[in-house]
Amino acid sequence: MTPGLVSHNDDVAFIVQSTLAYLTKQWPSELAGVSATIAGMPSTPASGKTVPRWSIDKNNRIIVLYRYPMERFAKLHINDPWHRRVAIESTVFAAVAELLGTDPWGLAPGRFPPL
Repeated sequence: MTPGLVSHNDDVAFIVQSTLAYLTKQWPSELAGVSATIAGMPSTPASGKTVPRWSIDKNNRIIVLYRYPMERFAKLHINDPWHRRVAIESTVFAAVAELLGTDPWGLAPGRFPPL
């Protein structure tokens, strides 16, 4: 790719894939064969007052992350590249935690000590 021609979609995809790669290193057997894809919006209407930021297909081990809800509904106190990245990473952590049936804070053992 030509330098300077990286799109916003490429940035989101890179953040998602690098976060999933990090988690796969932490949980290699549990996340073997898991893939993540990015879609704009969920294909089915939201139930209730929230729009999902991801969906899980446990049988096929696929996480689908929805870019627009993930970005637009993030309540950032500072809207800068670092905070946007953290919001996307947090969504990936939450989706992986749902897939594994665990708490997102437990996905990076020793990384986040209790306060």
